[in-house]
Amino acid sequence: GLIDEVAIWDVALDSDAVEAIYNSGTPTALDADSGNYDNSGDLIAYWRFEEGTGTSAADSSDTGITGTLTNGPTWSSDVPS
Repeated sequence: GLIDEVAIWDVALDSDAVEAIYNSGTPTALDADSGNYDNSGDLIAYWRFEEGTGTSAADSSDTGITGTLTNGPTWSSDVPS
């Protein structure tokens, strides 16, 4: 399977925040509050997987926890529609 954008918060997101993230139809920057999404301050880690190569994923949150990719993952340039 393909994975794109993984985020971890230190709180459970309310239904408005989840809807804003997944049903808006446009990408939501999780490191900034926007509309019904107001949990950027609760974000612990946010890997967008935009590197395209290598075995690490940069953290877009304020914590800077670099993700290490193991077991030979491959990068894809597929963009979901």
